[in-house]
Amino acid sequence: MARTKRQTYDKCFHHVMNRGRRKEPIFKDDSDYRVFLDLLSKGTKRFPTEIHAYCLMGNHFHLIVRNVDGEMNWFIHWVVGQYVKVFNQKYEIDGPLFRDRYKSTVVDSEEYLVHLFNYVHRNPLAFLPEHQLHTYPFSSLGKYVNGCPDAWLSTYAAPSFSGLNSAIEVGAVYRSDSELMIDDLHRHLGELCSGMNLAKEDVEALVRVSDYGHLLTGDQVSESTTRKRLQRARGRLTKRFTEEQELELTDSVTTWLVGHLPPSLLSH
Repeated sequence: MARTKRQTYDKCFHHVMNRGRRKEPIFKDDSDYRVFLDLLSKGTKRFPTEIHAYCLMGNHFHLIVRNVDGEMNWFIHWVVGQYVKVFNQKYEIDGPLFRDRYKSTVVDSEEYLVHLFNYVHRNPLAFLPEHQLHTYPFSSLGKYVNGCPDAWLSTYAAPSFSGLNSAIEVGAVYRSDSELMIDDLHRHLGELCSGMNLAKEDVEALVRVSDYGHLLTGDQVSESTTRKRLQRARGRLTKRFTEEQELELTDSVTTWLVGHLPPSLLSH
């Protein structure tokens, strides 16, 4: 059976990401990152698509893309396809490099777009302190902070980053990505379980009781307070869902968190 065509929206912003097969590296040295960035540059000339932010990590990438004229799918397929050819030839391998087709989420509000800039640029927190995020060479944040974006990087929709040089100023822009991830998860579960009418508070409760929820909530409180919050979350879920529904939803949350949290956190 043929795959369903991915739904995109003309003139809208999208969060685009993909990860290496079995979480294996898709970039093995600096030249690999540069090849991918060069393909992004060339791709914006071949297809009417805008790149507003990017962050390339060892085994995955994030892009904020504006689908100018309905050709975002062609753009992503061309960039990824060309990159896989170069990568496989360089390392003398064959077969798929990525785990599946790319994932994309439409950005439906200005607030969500701001949070998305936050989330994408905070990925290097696994190995860089917050005040040094702009020094990561394969993220667009440094281009914004230093006021020298690449010619192919569209900057008109971004928050104001120019002149942000101190740790306090950068930290003020990037407070926490947990809220954005909760919003993303809320959208995901809403599509997965459309008949349940999930509230954001339901999603927050599901995250709290899941196996990896503590990594997302990041509570810096006493053990007794954490225990009380967990009890409240369980109480809400008991009132809102049957036991079978709660188990299904919790499994879905855990699966989503495994796919979206940094591997370095999951291994702790």
